[in-house]
Amino acid sequence: MGAKFLRVLNNKNRLPSNFVYCYLIKSNLKQPSPMLKDVTFFRIAIQLLLFASLASCSKKTIIFETQSANHSISIDRNEYYVFENDSLRMVYTFWANRGSMAFSIYNKLEVPLYINWKRSSLILNAQKTDYWADETVVSFKKATKKTETVDFYDFNSPLYQLMSLTSSTTSASYIQQNSIKPEKVTFIAPKSYIFKEKDGLTSIKLPSNDFGWRKEKFDPKSGKKIKGESVSFAENSTPIVFRNFLSISTNEEFTRESYIDHTFYVNKVIRVKSKSAWSTYYDKRLKRTLTVNIFYRPISFYQE
Repeated sequence: MGAKFLRVLNNKNRLPSNFVYCYLIKSNLKQPSPMLKDVTFFRIAIQLLLFASLASCSKKTIIFETQSANHSISIDRNEYYVFENDSLRMVYTFWANRGSMAFSIYNKLEVPLYINWKRSSLILNAQKTDYWADETVVSFKKATKKTETVDFYDFNSPLYQLMSLTSSTTSASYIQQNSIKPEKVTFIAPKSYIFKEKDGLTSIKLPSNDFGWRKEKFDPKSGKKIKGESVSFAENSTPIVFRNFLSISTNEEFTRESYIDHTFYVNKVIRVKSKSAWSTYYDKRLKRTLTVNIFYRPISFYQE
């Protein structure tokens, strides 16, 4: 049995292109010539490249659009959720990978406001997640060169100064230990604000192909048509509902206590190829190349 028989066998049964090389070795026959070895490795390399290319093409970015269930919450011109009463003003943004409950609280009063984080929670699909835990967080950091890529920035954003961009930095090598005791009660001085953030609005399994996806062409702010799929939900059928429940008082002992209870839900999910969702451009004002998602909206979030 020789190479001629192997070629016939390979053609007849449509075996993989590297079968000849593997069979020769396992049959203890004469080792293949260098030319055969080069051809075989070349074929394997091509197959790996094709596989990597297909995997890259199939990578999806999921966009979750949200809706507020509270009539007291509005959307401002920069597409942030805003709540305001006589005592405070709250601004929400969720934009992050897998979502982030990020919000600022501005004290409009002439007296201090207090937030009790032990009595406050992020509630995801009826499951309570605490903002505060009675534990000390210890972190170790080794200083290295760091380059940060941001998703988006907005100079008109009421939260912009809290989410400022960080340039690349290089420093000497050392290890730094930080011990942080989370603040149980936050003091907000009159005419000032705080910022709070908690990651992870979604860990759900995405809807299956038979869930009701419909093909759609999207026209985000970039102005170009993007092919993808979407599925919409009502408040009573959405897979994701999340609430921000806060305990607030003008008294540090909380003898007089009021509550904020804001509910949001996902009303639409968009699925597109990742290469279509992301774009890069050079910002002359910042003198940096930025990576942005063209579906960016503070009231939405995404998942890679």
